[in-house]
Amino acid sequence: MRRALITSFLFLSACGKFEAPKDPRTIHGVNPIFVPYINKYLDYKGSPLHIDIPMQFTDLRGDTVGLCTRWSIGWRQIQIDQAFWEYASEGEKFGLVSHEFGHCDLNRNHVLTETSYGWPTSIMYPFVFDVNMYNIVGYMRELFNPGTPLSSQIIETKLDCVEDIVE
Repeated sequence: MRRALITSFLFLSACGKFEAPKDPRTIHGVNPIFVPYINKYLDYKGSPLHIDIPMQFTDLRGDTVGLCTRWSIGWRQIQIDQAFWEYASEGEKFGLVSHEFGHCDLNRNHVLTETSYGWPTSIMYPFVFDVNMYNIVGYMRELFNPGTPLSSQIIETKLDCVEDIVE
């Protein structure tokens, strides 16, 4: 009995304390201005986010107006350029939020194809465009079901609105 007690004590004391990985994100929480767009995205998705994805305004450089940062250990965050947001239409705002959630929530890459009329075939097109009441259903269907007729002949590309960090 005494030997079993000593062995148990040594086993328990030899194990280190488990520490969860530190949160590497530079932003936290969701700016309330994004909530209606996130809720609309979730309505089309039909299910909640599977992880916490904070979303805040920032000053992004160059032509980048949204940035999804994905850490290999599972953390995610979305940053939106405030200067772009102030002048964007409602359709552009919803398209941008959905596009960045496409990266951060669905792990989608860019889709660089257009219809014969020059319209993007996917909300994952790498440039912001107006998602409006006339085209929203098709774009949201394609977002959650890649390979639907709207997105035939997809060519995926990765441009500068996704940052993958390996840890």
